[in-house]
Amino acid sequence: MARHVRADRLEAMERARLVIVVFTGAFLAGACNAILGFEDLHVADGPADASRSDGGGGKDADAQSDGPPTTDAGPGALDPTFGDGGIAAAVVDSPSTVVSLHVEGDGSIATAGVAGATSRLFVARVGANGTLASAPVLPTTPATYAWSTASVLAGGATLAGGTDNLGGSDPFVVARYAAAGTLETGFGNPTNGGLADAVLQTTGGVFAAGANADDFLVVGYGLGGGAPLWQKSADFGASDEARAIVAQGTKIVVVGESGPSPNNIVLTRLDPAANGSKDTSFGTNGQAKLSVCSANGCKVHGALLQPDSSILIVGGDPWTVWRVTANGSLDATFSVPSGSGDFARGMALSPDGKIVVVGGLHVSGTMHMAIARLDANGAMDATFGGNGIAVLPPGELRAVALAPDGRIIAGGATGEGAAASFVVVRVLP
Repeated sequence: MARHVRADRLEAMERARLVIVVFTGAFLAGACNAILGFEDLHVADGPADASRSDGGGGKDADAQSDGPPTTDAGPGALDPTFGDGGIAAAVVDSPSTVVSLHVEGDGSIATAGVAGATSRLFVARVGANGTLASAPVLPTTPATYAWSTASVLAGGATLAGGTDNLGGSDPFVVARYAAAGTLETGFGNPTNGGLADAVLQTTGGVFAAGANADDFLVVGYGLGGGAPLWQKSADFGASDEARAIVAQGTKIVVVGESGPSPNNIVLTRLDPAANGSKDTSFGTNGQAKLSVCSANGCKVHGALLQPDSSILIVGGDPWTVWRVTANGSLDATFSVPSGSGDFARGMALSPDGKIVVVGGLHVSGTMHMAIARLDANGAMDATFGGNGIAVLPPGELRAVALAPDGRIIAGGATGEGAAASFVVVRVLP
């Protein structure tokens, strides 16, 4: 059956010409207490007048209070040497949001995201100093594709996955674009696939995952594109959707959700060298189901591997991170406090093993960009921001990477919904 791109990626709005956002005036952010159970959150100063129009739909945090902005220049503060007070922003066929980025060797940042009412892919490069290196490019081919995910590769090429709005019963699509935004490699469509919602490129191939009716669908391709080499499904007994793929040695682990709310977090491990067969040493016969979601359900937004091959899974509503052992069991020793109505979207690992998580946090009813730093076992790093969390100007972050000097680069959108617009921030480590 055909699948539609998720609503949070298809907020409709009239198309707008490219404009560079210049912030003026004064920004006053309210510091808040007891969000996610932490006190004295760090609300970082932004450029002048980093205000936004609320797109609606936000939920108030359980407890909030106003206070003066924090001006400390320590870990978690916006880097004043980057862009406009630590922020580089633009509107790209609004609404627009960065979903992936990669820090290049020269310090520039290659980004990719989705924009406009039809979820067009865009690519843009931000210089090491936070200036837009060139106007964002919105590839025009294939014109009927609506993109839901992207992964920026070393060198700036972008691997993207989504759906073909005119694709009939098999609209699952994958493509790779060169750094300049031109279509580089096409990948054949699998049968019975509704949406490619996660993509990964390794030295062993290109992989995409999403849904086939109510089951996981995972597809393997050669690095040069072309028809699928294999495609596999996984049934967890309910409505299943794959959301993330992570390489674990020569194998891949696919992570997603199963069932209506309250749903479960589910995983499967496949062996690309064996045509995508399940690795039966993982979980139970190659699959694992984690009953960790609250009555409100939970969503998977990403996954990454720790050095010991444990799998970190980041999710939202409530904001949380889970850790799964290398063989598919929930690690009960890893515990991160969560907050209802707040969203964790992306993660990165620092060389010392700390975990950087980005997303959105409600402050006085307004969603703010937020960055948290945890130690390797999930405890909040109290040296970062305010007790582990830095709250930035309004918006939401979805992707994060670390510069060679340790500074944190994150991308997403200022504002929410129809008001969302491209943003990249740099934060002191």
